[in-house]
Amino acid sequence: MYPVLVSYSNRGYVELAKNMLMSLDKVIRHHRVHVYCLDEETFAALATLTFAYLTVTLELYAKPVSASFEIYGTQEYNTITHTKMDILKEALFHYRWIHFIDGDVVCMKEPTLDHYEKYKEYDVVFQHDNGTDDLYSIWCCTGNTTFQNTPGTQYLLQTIKKYQTLYNCNDQEALFYFLKERELTDVRDFTTSRLYTYAMEEYTNGYWLLQDGSLKETYFFHANHVIGYDAKVELLKKANQWFMS
Repeated sequence: MYPVLVSYSNRGYVELAKNMLMSLDKVIRHHRVHVYCLDEETFAALATLTFAYLTVTLELYAKPVSASFEIYGTQEYNTITHTKMDILKEALFHYRWIHFIDGDVVCMKEPTLDHYEKYKEYDVVFQHDNGTDDLYSIWCCTGNTTFQNTPGTQYLLQTIKKYQTLYNCNDQEALFYFLKERELTDVRDFTTSRLYTYAMEEYTNGYWLLQDGSLKETYFFHANHVIGYDAKVELLKKANQWFMS
């Protein structure tokens, strides 16, 4: 079984979301895609796209959040990531297994069923994100991550929501604070949810490419570890994954 690819976008991210979908259409043949649109303008813009292969469900999920492209760490960005947790819970109500990707994620090649078989015992498998060789760090990226609809996953999502409110922070910070309070340094040591991390050369962060790491083994590339819209576009261009005119 392939997970359903799930993403979301507001108006400020819509060009990146379009690029993401164009990237998926070039290589995806087996995954379905479900995109939650946070405003009517985003829904209308994405609805104009046509695809050769991709099966895409667009859903209007209008929420009172910023319609602009927001910089990581701002209050507006944090508010949008609160909505992300609600979207993950909503998607898991409909699907047994999802792969959530932010709008700045692109697909270099489609994972196979044999690939997924290696990770079926885990509730959540994260993309490595901290720019070091510490693969199982508790600083985990939720922007390129698979979630199975299990009690362990539901517990983790609800806990992240709680810590986001407690610390007024984004989802990644909330998870870090929660695991750090339990004196954990390795996500595999958390026992309530079965957590793991994908190999960094397969589910690849922006830091890897900034250090001229190879994308030959990459399934999904995440243009993070840069600040601002233009920097993301330049990183996607470096990966030969910018398809907008």
